[in-house]
Amino acid sequence: MFYLRYYDDALKDAVKGIDMGVEGKLLASAYKIIGQVCRMKEDLTKAAEYFSKAIELDPENGDYYHFRGLTYKLMDDY
Repeated sequence: MFYLRYYDDALKDAVKGIDMGVEGKLLASAYKIIGQVCRMKEDLTKAAEYFSKAIELDPENGDYYHFRGLTYKLMDDY
């Protein structure tokens, strides 16, 4: 899904899910996808924000902390 040519498709699908009103863990997953796309496009501040939103919605999911931590490392903010 995250090959370079699929970034925009992944982003569109995540936003579509949000627009459809997904909640809870599905919404957290959509934010994670957006965060991953932002990170791959080197918009690290925005990526960290989306991972934080995912954590707020699903604080038991360690993947979100992992992705945010990787992003902070790339930002030299750890």
